[in-house]
Amino acid sequence: MHADHVKPQLTVREVAGMLDLLVLGSAASSQDVADACRQAARAHLATVYCLPPMVNEAARHLDGAGVAVGTVVPGFEVTDDRSVSLSKAKVSLDGGASEIAVVVDNAWWRSNGDASLGQGINGLAELAAPYDAALKVVFLTAGLDETELVRGCQLAQEAGARILQGGSWFTSDRSTLAELQVMRAAAGPMVVVKGAGYIKSLDLLLLGYAHGLGRFNVQRVDKLLADAMHRSEGGDLRVPPAVDLHPHVHL
Repeated sequence: MHADHVKPQLTVREVAGMLDLLVLGSAASSQDVADACRQAARAHLATVYCLPPMVNEAARHLDGAGVAVGTVVPGFEVTDDRSVSLSKAKVSLDGGASEIAVVVDNAWWRSNGDASLGQGINGLAELAAPYDAALKVVFLTAGLDETELVRGCQLAQEAGARILQGGSWFTSDRSTLAELQVMRAAAGPMVVVKGAGYIKSLDLLLLGYAHGLGRFNVQRVDKLLADAMHRSEGGDLRVPPAVDLHPHVHL
């Protein structure tokens, strides 16, 4: 979604449809996954992200709910043998994942070059296509300059990525809104852009949306959607002007 295509006002259902719930902690239990799936289904969220061993369980809980199951596959830095990423991604796709994410290691990218990164992304995108699954490519923006970030986003889009994320939940890397604006401008209108951090308020979500961000990680689902419901009832769930977005706030 490009910034030029944002709506002037949203519904609560549209806000919920941009939210991802994460169950990615190493100590996450089956009960944690079940609870997250139940909450996501009830609120009509976009996706529940879990670790690969939990994909089958999440898919079972969300069957027919209209909520996607996402997971993270090994990045290209693990090995130069792309078959490792492909085989693990296939296991998750067979288990019911409809979004797979891969983190780009900056040192690996610089060492191996654009062609290797593009081939790796394209291989995963082609693997996901028959499942009608989306590939999300995660860039660690804190270690990239603007030229690299633009080049990476364009490369990933051309290779078949459907979602681009700035920063990673697994690290302390969080993108600023300025960096996400760079990613948004570099990507085509059909590519979704999001940040890794938990969205802190409805106001910040609306500001991000005003600049073309299409997905957000959420922690306090009920609080955020209650705020959206309250404003919607007053006819005030409006999207602010994009010029109000502060470039140094992190997402």
